Amino acid sequence: MNCSKMKTNQKSPSNSINIKLSSIDEKNLKSAKMAVRYGYSYRKIAQLHCHNSNYRLNYCLPEVNEFLLWLGSVVLSGLAWDGIKSAAKEMYNLSREQIHKSNDEETLLVFTDDTELSKFYSYVKEFQDGLSNIDDAEYRYIEEEMMADFCAEMEAEIMMREKRLVTIEEHKQIYKVARLKIQSLVKRKIL
Repeated sequence: MNCSKMKTNQKSPSNSINIKLSSIDEKNLKSAKMAVRYGYSYRKIAQLHCHNSNYRLNYCLPEVNEFLLWLGSVVLSGLAWDGIKSAAKEMYNLSREQIHKSNDEETLLVFTDDTELSKFYSYVKEFQDGLSNIDDAEYRYIEEEMMADFCAEMEAEIMMREKRLVTIEEHKQIYKVARLKIQSLVKRKIL
């Protein structure tokens, strides 16, 4: 039995491997979503944004691809690097068609390029560890994206529930709550 099957007893997004998102507990799934979205995807954009003066766009990335979400949950489960490589290889071999059909270049690259898989692994783990080893400009970019997402989510809830725009006072409160949420998720230690 390989490490990925010992560590998890679930099915994959393609139902081909013994891993299933629905059987990953809600807390781990949420943690994986945050780690992949902000720790990996937005971090790659932050690196371009912060180190290239001609690249000053901010993005609103789509939701995390289910294959990367699954892989992120495996990384956060504590599986060692060799187990991650084996799990990613097995997932790709069993889900190749679905991964290619997703037309997600980032996902394809993670599953087919060992260097990118290593970056994915490191970035997800570093998010879990508080993004302490990235430079301040990159961290501020990621934090700004987190603030935008969290504030938009809370404002949308009010707008949908109460059928009105958010007041200035509510926006101030939402901003404070979002800031606290980021601080609770990313326990950054300055090295």
